Amino acid sequence: LATRVLLDFDIRRESTCDVMHNLLSNHTLIAFSIPQHREYMRAGTPSEPILAHAAAKVMNEFGLDMVRSLTEGFKHGLLDKGQRGELVARLLLIFAHDKAQAPQHSLSDPAAATNWSQKVPVLTFLEASFATDHHESIRGCFPANAEQLEEPAKTLGEAFRGAYVRFSHFVQLGRANMVDTHVGAAALARGMAFQGYHGQPGWDVAIPVLMKDVRFDHSHVTFILIRVNRR
Repeated sequence: LATRVLLDFDIRRESTCDVMHNLLSNHTLIAFSIPQHREYMRAGTPSEPILAHAAAKVMNEFGLDMVRSLTEGFKHGLLDKGQRGELVARLLLIFAHDKAQAPQHSLSDPAAATNWSQKVPVLTFLEASFATDHHESIRGCFPANAEQLEEPAKTLGEAFRGAYVRFSHFVQLGRANMVDTHVGAAALARGMAFQGYHGQPGWDVAIPVLMKDVRFDHSHVTFILIRVNRR
């Protein structure tokens, strides 16, 4: 789970530190800093496409209940409850991406169900994110500034026909990190999306989009930006 959706551990608990030390010793966590008193450490999951692919295979083909696992993590104080909104958003997006890939796999044929890191059409991904009743309105919606454009505006379905997303996991950005089309092209190649830093203005999650079915050229890259609002 940590490899795919970026778990925010509650470092104030001793039991959490034991889990983090175990993950660190198994090379699935990277220590960013350790205070001199060594009572806890600040750590995170690196971008590991192969490990994320393996995690996706376990989740989709072996029936791992991700929601229950996260619920137990919050219940026992392993995860930071203050970051639940962003975590749930990342989980839903991972669910949607996996669901969009599902028709490409034959779960009855183990040899065919091998790649959960494929690119998927943007429209298929968006439809996997919402109920069927909303699919037509999603494809037919116009940009908010349609009336200000000199040329006739395209619907979302027209504008993103032939566009793709590809992400099997999320990576955490720091305050010094910048997201642009060059970074987006590299992210598409690795199959990752971005979680903004805590307090990131404007957006919380950025998903790279390849606008044409061509090689990962930054000139064909844009982003889906998502903001998670607390109610």
